[in-house]
Amino acid sequence: MTIIPHLRRVMSRSDDKLRAFDRRKKVHSRQSQKLKRVLSLAVKLWLRTQVESVAQLQVNMEAGDRLLIAGLIPRISLSAEKAVYQGLHLSHLQLVAEGISINLPQILRGKPLRLQAPVPVVGQIQLESADLNAGLQSEDSLLSRALTDLLCQLLTSDSKINPQIILNRTPHWQKIALEAGGFTVTGSLLDADGNVAPMVIRSGVQLASDRELQLYPLDLQMPPDIRVPNRESFLLDLGKEVEIQELTLSRDLVVCHARVKVMP
Repeated sequence: MTIIPHLRRVMSRSDDKLRAFDRRKKVHSRQSQKLKRVLSLAVKLWLRTQVESVAQLQVNMEAGDRLLIAGLIPRISLSAEKAVYQGLHLSHLQLVAEGISINLPQILRGKPLRLQAPVPVVGQIQLESADLNAGLQSEDSLLSRALTDLLCQLLTSDSKINPQIILNRTPHWQKIALEAGGFTVTGSLLDADGNVAPMVIRSGVQLASDRELQLYPLDLQMPPDIRVPNRESFLLDLGKEVEIQELTLSRDLVVCHARVKVMP
């Protein structure tokens, strides 16, 4: 007859253990959710510091507890509308980043998020004609600097041209017109005496490789005293950190699918 009280005691202890386990599980769940909220906020704040402005920003973070505690976010997907990055206007972008190593101890102490290692990012960006022309308003914008660099590469590709002729002039970019498979950029060159001369770059664009663009057919119209290289094409190297999967230029839109490496 003593077996029944014994069983009751055993069952009571088992119930106590289950309730204790449930309490620990709930506490762990709350801590995990809190950590994810903190990191999600830190990621959003970091992203906003990378852009000058953004109309809409959505971030989805996928991570397990153990990896989060180790400061590793396996995957982040984001979408944004009307973002401005270094003066470059982007109508729409969708990005996925994987294997993001972050400074978790510092974040938990209220410090800003910092990348601890390069991050591979895959995604799509869309730029409208209005975006491109808005990016020309500042001479220090990413687009203006890229066009100036392209101009220097195009003109100095001929060894007979004195680079000083170009360096002594300041380019001002005025307008970009898109067309199917190509573009036309108009601008002017300002010399030290204040003289202004018009210039035009017109070209088709094709992918030569995942990191190279083939500009063909290429047409350069420069001031009379600047010798234009006798060439119909130019191979533009985008760098080893870029891998373009698809590039489409239409009359009013540029769509690019690419993989890039974001450095800390």
